[in-house]
Amino acid sequence: MIIRRGKIYFTLTEIAPQSPYSSDYLRIRILQGKLRGTKVGREWFTTREWLDEYVRRFAARRALAGGAAIIRPLPGRDAVVARPAAVAIPFGVERKFVPLRAEPEPPTLP
Repeated sequence: MIIRRGKIYFTLTEIAPQSPYSSDYLRIRILQGKLRGTKVGREWFTTREWLDEYVRRFAARRALAGGAAIIRPLPGRDAVVARPAAVAIPFGVERKFVPLRAEPEPPTLP
C-alpha cells in the first residue's frame, strides 16, 4: 500500500482477496485498459474506488447477459443464433461412437 496525492493505492496482491478476481486477472485487465491502475517500479497498483467501479460495471454487463458472456450481433446482421457448446447426455445412457469416416476392416487370416 502506498499513499500518493492523498489517494491510497493497493498492490494487486493486497486487493485481490477483497474482489472476486485473482491478482493475475486484475493485472491483465489493467493491461487491457478495462481496469484503472498505475505501475510503480515493478508493481501494479489500483485504488479501492477503481476496483469497485470495475466490478460494478462488469457485474452489470454479466447480469444483463444472464451470467454468460454478452453476445453482440455481427455487423450487417439482425440477430445472433447461439448454440450450446455441448449436449448433455443423461447419466446411464450409453453413448455410441460414430466414426467420421469409414475405416477399412483389417484383413483376416485364413
